Amino acid sequence: EDSVVATWATARPGCPGAIHEALRAIDAASEAEIATAFRVCEPRALGPGPKSGFFVYVLEGMPQGDYPSLGFPVKKACDSLLEAQLSNGSASVRSSRLVRAAAGIAQSFYGSTGRGCVPYNVGGPGNTPGDGPG
Repeated sequence: EDSVVATWATARPGCPGAIHEALRAIDAASEAEIATAFRVCEPRALGPGPKSGFFVYVLEGMPQGDYPSLGFPVKKACDSLLEAQLSNGSASVRSSRLVRAAAGIAQSFYGSTGRGCVPYNVGGPGNTPGDGPG
């Protein structure tokens, strides 16, 4: 866990704050809005905990593939969240942009940026022994 936190903390200045704001925005949104934004095939794919658990699962997995040959996806994700965080507009507009940025990061992680959706997987957030607590 410490290496995951360190990876995100050192990726870009302000990234952890943008992540926390995105997590709050995800949890404040409706389940239907999050299921649509994150392109899950069904809401239960979001996992058993708070709606943000799905995105946390992505955040925990991304540092494992943060290599130059892959274009440093953690830095790209931070850039996306920081850009959404700096957007002008009301708090609801900002929250919506953070949700969309987080959803784009998750779609890229799962390879579902096209028309497909992320299926429910028993091995998803919090459901696999050894995959951490749910």
